[in-house]
Amino acid sequence: MARSWKDVKADKARRDAAAGRDVKLARKDAHNRTQASVLGFRLAQSRGRQGLSQSEARPAWASAGPGSAGSNAAMSTSEIDRTTATA
Repeated sequence: MARSWKDVKADKARRDAAAGRDVKLARKDAHNRTQASVLGFRLAQSRGRQGLSQSEARPAWASAGPGSAGSNAAMSTSEIDRTTATA
């Protein structure tokens, strides 16, 4: 008889815990990497619609001086959606 998915999931959780693997951290890392990929794709689409190359499209915060409030700012995908919808 096949094992239920609950048994398989419980066994995996036990193995991960025994190996010291932080599953929540791994999921968060994977989520962040996926979001960065989506953001890059949306930026490429936006540049393509505007007819700009990657080197031609410098965001406003990139030209700000060191230590300025915007120099370390990150743009979320929802902000990209708003800015590309109005462009």
